[in-house]
Amino acid sequence: MALPILSVSQFNRYVKSLIEYDAKLREIFVKGEIIEFKVSFSGHAYFTLKDAKASVRCVMFSKNMDFLNFIPEDGTECVVRGYAGIYEQSGSFMLYAQDINRCGIGDGAKELKSLKDRLEADGYFSSSRKKKLPFFPGKVGIVTSLQGAALGDIRKTILSRCPCVRMIISPAAVQGNLSPESICRAIDRIVEDGSSEVLIVGRGGGSAEDLSAFNTEAVVKAIAKCPIPVISAVGHEKDVTLCDLAADARAATPTAAACAAVPDIKALTQQLDGLQSALLKEFKSSVEKRRRLLKALEENKYLKDTGVIISERQEYIDRLSDNLNSSFWENINSRKKDLCIKAELLEAYCPLNILKRGFSYVEKDSQPIFSVSRLAPGDEITINFHDGKIKACVKPNQGENK
Repeated sequence: MALPILSVSQFNRYVKSLIEYDAKLREIFVKGEIIEFKVSFSGHAYFTLKDAKASVRCVMFSKNMDFLNFIPEDGTECVVRGYAGIYEQSGSFMLYAQDINRCGIGDGAKELKSLKDRLEADGYFSSSRKKKLPFFPGKVGIVTSLQGAALGDIRKTILSRCPCVRMIISPAAVQGNLSPESICRAIDRIVEDGSSEVLIVGRGGGSAEDLSAFNTEAVVKAIAKCPIPVISAVGHEKDVTLCDLAADARAATPTAAACAAVPDIKALTQQLDGLQSALLKEFKSSVEKRRRLLKALEENKYLKDTGVIISERQEYIDRLSDNLNSSFWENINSRKKDLCIKAELLEAYCPLNILKRGFSYVEKDSQPIFSVSRLAPGDEITINFHDGKIKACVKPNQGENK
């Protein structure tokens, strides 16, 4: 029995399916040393995990990279959790990393991942529940520390972009064991006040321990349940907390959060000036078009004297009548001429007229005879002339009698 011949894509797909259906390879832990670590423009990380005898190519997608509590470096010994697979296009065997733990680190990272998975399963990070930020809020609520630089950055940015917007500050401890409860109370105060249209919750940069309050279940739920849109601005751009995932919008820094919360009044003013100029230009153009139209209507000869229209229509009808009469008689004369030609042809080819010119035709048993071979001696025939017919009998030729 001949084995089937597979294309390269079929072969890769088949091998990939074998790996994907192997339950032991769906979640594996691999220990080794990271080398050639780099992050692409898309946010995906590509690296090699090796030991003394072998190596394997690895990839970690950006959605998983966001939850790492450290930046992997070449030479880092770690345990990678993930699943085995084949990159079908190139046929490369890969380890798809979902988490990376440095050897010797405690259970904090695992606990954070477990909390993140549970909150995600409960829908706290779902995009369907996120609210749209208002375009031009009258009041902005701010939850942060009074002592931190974040508050100064937010206030300075809002005042420079839109000085007419009011700010309501609800202070909170953003670091330490009591900070989660303090942040939740500060959010509740903003909600109870009821005048803010958008809320910024955040702090400046720091270590993972400094930002731990924004990775707690209580703060995540307080942000997710807040009835007004929330912008999370915790740490620097590389820092991503669970609060960032629960908020309606995430800003890389407190300054960026302020930019997202209020519009730039100067830019809006320039935009309005441009729109006003364009509207005025369009209005003037429209008025000028209508002025030219009125001028043309005013100079229209038909509108000045309606009799001109009647006179021109009458002339047009007269021309049509003359053309119709002329065409009618031309058609009659042409048909009459054609009829005469056909009558002459009919007269010329009439059988009676041919007989008048000395021709005759022979019949036998009322059937015309066209060849002498059809006759035999003794046959009775009829000879037709133009003025009558006679009977005759066929006699043999003199040559035949001999």
